[in-house]
Amino acid sequence: EGSYDEKHFFVSLKKAFKLIGMPMLPAIAALVLLGNYVLLFFGKEYSQEGIQFLRILAVAGIPVALNYIGLTFLNVHRKLPALLLINALGTVTILSLSYLLRAALLPGIGIAWIVGESVMSVLYAGYIATLVNGKSKTKGRVTK
Repeated sequence: EGSYDEKHFFVSLKKAFKLIGMPMLPAIAALVLLGNYVLLFFGKEYSQEGIQFLRILAVAGIPVALNYIGLTFLNVHRKLPALLLINALGTVTILSLSYLLRAALLPGIGIAWIVGESVMSVLYAGYIATLVNGKSKTKGRVTK
């Protein structure tokens, strides 16, 4: 929606937060609280081994959702170099931490994932804030 009507982009952004958050937050809560029962369908050992990983990945859904919104914002504003750099840094973070935390097995991979996605969220937020602040500062100026 934002690409068609940039004037109402932030209204669309607010709407996106609501549409993503309303079903996602209860789903995350359900997985964190009841995920072990879901995993029991695959066996008791699978449930015991995988529950930490499932919980970490469920919570990681929050920065992942934020990153999709940030990605959309940068796409709409045609900031492809920044988008690529942010995603490259996030990927390097995830892969590096996965390697460093490999002794922790699945939970280590989960931690690497949530940290990498959170790093991307912070980078998206910072970059978007500088774009928005830059535009608001230049609006009041008269150019010759």
